[in-house]
Amino acid sequence: MRAVWAEIDLNSVEHNVREIKKILAPSVGIMAIIKANGYGHGASPLSFAIENDVDGFGVALMGEGIALREGGIGKPILVLGYTDEMEYPWLIENNITQTIFTLEQAIALNNIGKKMNKKGKVHLKIETGMNRLGFSDNKETIKAIEEMKSLEYLEVEGIFSHMANGGCEDLSYSQKQLERFKIFAEQLEAILEKPLTKHLANSATLIEMPETHFQMVRAGILLYGSFSTNHSYANKLKLKKPLTLKGKIVQIKTMEKGEPISYEGTFVTERKTKVAVLPIGYADGISRQLSNKGCFLVHGQKAKIIGNVCMDQLMLDVTDIPNVKVKDEVILYGEDNPVETFADILGTIPYEVYCSISERIPRVYMRK
Repeated sequence: MRAVWAEIDLNSVEHNVREIKKILAPSVGIMAIIKANGYGHGASPLSFAIENDVDGFGVALMGEGIALREGGIGKPILVLGYTDEMEYPWLIENNITQTIFTLEQAIALNNIGKKMNKKGKVHLKIETGMNRLGFSDNKETIKAIEEMKSLEYLEVEGIFSHMANGGCEDLSYSQKQLERFKIFAEQLEAILEKPLTKHLANSATLIEMPETHFQMVRAGILLYGSFSTNHSYANKLKLKKPLTLKGKIVQIKTMEKGEPISYEGTFVTERKTKVAVLPIGYADGISRQLSNKGCFLVHGQKAKIIGNVCMDQLMLDVTDIPNVKVKDEVILYGEDNPVETFADILGTIPYEVYCSISERIPRVYMRK
């Protein structure tokens, strides 16, 4: 195994699901969002760990859903994004539900279902303010849903939308989205003459807006121990971070004052400096923007990245940390060095930091 790896504590993921359930009514289900390889944590192992505690899984791509099915996951799987019509047979064959946002998609899936003599399952995505994918709440959509009702091999199971500003202190825009969703969902249920599984809440709004819970909520970043923002509602759940990114020092050298470190010499030693080399770089997901900024933990103390992060390696200043030696363990991300710190430095969000962890990094699953 490489001298860098990610440890994922499955007990922590299970704990986070239990924390989410504390703020939900017993009748409200959880769709666990495990797209993008479970936000970098590993979709299949996480899904197996929590399958009995959630009501289904959300993925972005059909291939992600098929991988779960092939791995033995039996709970409902919803593809939240676009799937090409050429791939519809695989959706039906693997009992995967597809998000649709046009009548043409519905007709195409119905036609494939007719050929296979098996219904294609869908959730309707409606536009309420994210202005991304979704049916608009207008007369054209009403007409499309009326036509959809006659499609014999199409099973409409649910309806949903996505909140744009759920992580903001000001909830006024989210309230407008909620009202649009309620009105439009009621209209579509009346046309289809059946109740649908409605889901609107994402990780932020499921905490701060209980009125968005409906029959199901979509829990994403909360599963991984983070929040979409840092404001006060984050204190309502006591989450744990399942992922700890670790590495081992592979070389230590002492540099005299005035020595440049790494490409372009962006760091020059101002004193006699003890430098530790860590075999991880931007190809592994450590942003080059952390050069001369970020700190990792060596013996529990902060060691600053010095010089430019390389593709496969980076250097740390361990001058003031006693007794550092080759093969000592370094904690890059984890409970004591949270990804939120790095997200702030990079001007981004924890999601991106997690998802940037490369497939080159081995994942080790455990129960602490």
